[in-house]
Amino acid sequence: MFLHERSPRLMTTLLFVLLGYSLGSIPIAYLSAKARGTDIFQVGTGNPGAANVFRQVGRGVGSLVLLGDALKGALPVAGSVLFSESYWIGWAVGFAALVGHWFPLWLKFRGGAGLATSIGIGVALLPVPTAIVLPPSLALWYLWRNTAYVASIGYLGFIILAVVLREPPLLIFMIAVLPSLALVRQELMAKPSTTSEQQK
Repeated sequence: MFLHERSPRLMTTLLFVLLGYSLGSIPIAYLSAKARGTDIFQVGTGNPGAANVFRQVGRGVGSLVLLGDALKGALPVAGSVLFSESYWIGWAVGFAALVGHWFPLWLKFRGGAGLATSIGIGVALLPVPTAIVLPPSLALWYLWRNTAYVASIGYLGFIILAVVLREPPLLIFMIAVLPSLALVRQELMAKPSTTSEQQK
């Protein structure tokens, strides 16, 4: 009886996780660059992410890719939280979206670092601290163009604000893990000749 009652919720959770991966795996950066005659894997850092598109294709296109990659994380998480009323299910769906961005089926599992997608997940799970930190972080990124340093500053600001606002400590930690993983992946993906160029 207990398993029977739990089965619909489990199936719904699995469907949301699959949705998260599917949306996360949409190669927005690759498609946007390709539409303008650029193979994003062959230019700049070779990373199919917003920062590389921003530098190699143009600010306008890069900004749209940044927004699209963030929405890949925000939309499935927000939907799952509204449906399940569980932030933990939302986090699992967000992590699935991030995995989709890292290993997209459509690009033979060659994806980006996922910083923008992790930002979208943060917006959906803890909107207030993320919304406060995001505008100055984006402004700094547009001026500085160093993704890793700006992300680290924003990451620290998010944690401090979330603690001050008395958000659940475990949720703060779980959300903070995601951009940390994205930054680690970014460093692992960096080409030897372009290690000074920061990726998204």
